[in-house]
Amino acid sequence: MKTIGFIMLVIALAVTAQAQHSPYYPTIGLFFSDHEFTEANTNIQTSTLDGPFEAHIVVFGSSFFSIAGYDLGIVFDDKVVVLDVWGPNGWTNLGSHTQHAVGYMVPVPNNASYGGGVVLATLHVLHGAAEAVDVFFGPAIYYPWADGPYLYDGLDPDNMEECGYPSGPYHQLVATFNGSGIQFLYGKAMSVEARSWSEVKALFGTD
Repeated sequence: MKTIGFIMLVIALAVTAQAQHSPYYPTIGLFFSDHEFTEANTNIQTSTLDGPFEAHIVVFGSSFFSIAGYDLGIVFDDKVVVLDVWGPNGWTNLGSHTQHAVGYMVPVPNNASYGGGVVLATLHVLHGAAEAVDVFFGPAIYYPWADGPYLYDGLDPDNMEECGYPSGPYHQLVATFNGSGIQFLYGKAMSVEARSWSEVKALFGTD
């Protein structure tokens, strides 16, 4: 419970928290596999499915030894239904199914090999239509001051790390339904060079 207490305190006092700004951002993406984080697995053909499917929130290239929590906003088409969300290590979400303000009872080890990823959460999603859908990530709406998604340090949750995306530091399209998926900036999902976030806040209403 100590970690949850820390993360709730961080969320309550988020305006004063210190975010790390390094030359590179970790990246956070959405994949339709829990272990193969490839460009092909950023798209799913939902019209061929008989029911709900899983989508996994995955982070790459964090400098933290472990992750105490994260903040993330997700934008789907209104025809998409998120039935449930869960995660490892006592995953606790103080937000909604698409607006995550998450802490873990036990920090999640950042034990992925170079180029690998760490699954932060899994969404149970329903979309049986054939229409194309784009999925976007960005800052959680609870934090209008935020530039993008954040990770919290498992050793000291007062430390925050800003995230980019596998297709680029400010390319918020992370997955598609019945589309072509996304193209990774460096050919695989990994940390990306830091740039300004000011051009992308409008999508999430954070200007």
